[in-house]
Amino acid sequence: CYSLILPEVWKGEFQIVLNKGNKPININPQLANLAGINSTTELNTEVEILKSPSVLLNIFEFVKNKKELQELDFKSFSESLNINLIKGTSILNIKYDDTEKDLIIPVLEKISKAYQSYSGKGRSRSIDLTSDFYKKQIAIYKGKIQKSENRVDSFAIDKDLNIFMNENKELNYEK
Repeated sequence: CYSLILPEVWKGEFQIVLNKGNKPININPQLANLAGINSTTELNTEVEILKSPSVLLNIFEFVKNKKELQELDFKSFSESLNINLIKGTSILNIKYDDTEKDLIIPVLEKISKAYQSYSGKGRSRSIDLTSDFYKKQIAIYKGKIQKSENRVDSFAIDKDLNIFMNENKELNYEK
């Protein structure tokens, strides 16, 4: 009869593929482990980040407001979530259970959007860093080109050469 007094608990779940596009290719797994480049470690780190309050805080606040429970804390909320990798894969299984049926789908949708936003930030950051790197490289090589041109000019003056460019943009020297 104990089960008759327990409230009904509703459950929902979905899966996310954690795609790591920056894995090394053709690297010996034993060497990768020694170097600390372990795909399992990377995936586990990713899972822990996705379980963290920095990703889930808005969802926690949403549930807290919907339930109008001011004493609800993040730990209690996170106990209603089950976030784990499916063994041997890079698939993240997310389960949420609650006594309020109407919260299941909105909470799962918010979790999905939060994870998409989180992973999008990583890609966006990577693009920004790459762009910054190439801009700096362009500036470096523009400086090197200018120095080279100055050296060519100096050399031509010292050797009494006339320097001009032909229509193919190639330098020609005349004495």
